[in-house]
Amino acid sequence: LEPTAWQVRVSGSVHMVHQRLSTAGTVADLLGIAPARRALAAIEAGSVDQADFDAVGDDWDVDARAVAELAALGLDADPGFLERDASTLSGGEATRIALAGARLARSEITLLDEPTNNLDTHMRRWLYDALDGWDGALIVVSHDRDLLERVDALVDLDPRGAVSFGGTFSQYREHRATLQSAAERRLRDADAELDRAKRQAQAELQRQAQRDRSA
Repeated sequence: LEPTAWQVRVSGSVHMVHQRLSTAGTVADLLGIAPARRALAAIEAGSVDQADFDAVGDDWDVDARAVAELAALGLDADPGFLERDASTLSGGEATRIALAGARLARSEITLLDEPTNNLDTHMRRWLYDALDGWDGALIVVSHDRDLLERVDALVDLDPRGAVSFGGTFSQYREHRATLQSAAERRLRDADAELDRAKRQAQAELQRQAQRDRSA
């Protein structure tokens, strides 16, 4: 699938970035920080509603953190950019902003679905470096072999089911090659044993035929 943008959705302590999200709203919406920013604006205007304080949580510096993350990605590093209409973003910009939102969420578990799609070489390197220092657990759905060289464990899905392996993609390929070689060796041994059994059976039939003729 070729994603046109990314969707950021926060559910409890799990942060998920999905393909095929609508870029309706602002950059702040795409980052997932719009509710906290609205609550901050209400508090600054004099609100004492507990719901606003709950919405802010520990994100009193959310604008500064968002600007810093965007600057690290080579995007405009000023608060005004957060109000930009997300529909005016290019696919690459939307992807980078959604990834920045994943970092800002500070969730215990982050799920990235094909995160390197639509990223150029420079941005892929940035993503690899960012994932190397990621806080919390990270689950990645990807066909990017370079990215899969940076995982601690993987799950391979195919029509036969799911196979779990504790290691990188290249280590998994070596493991599969070893298993395949062992399976082929067992198959050759089984074929050889079958041939021996057939020859023995044929020899016994011939001896029985000779005994019958003698009788």
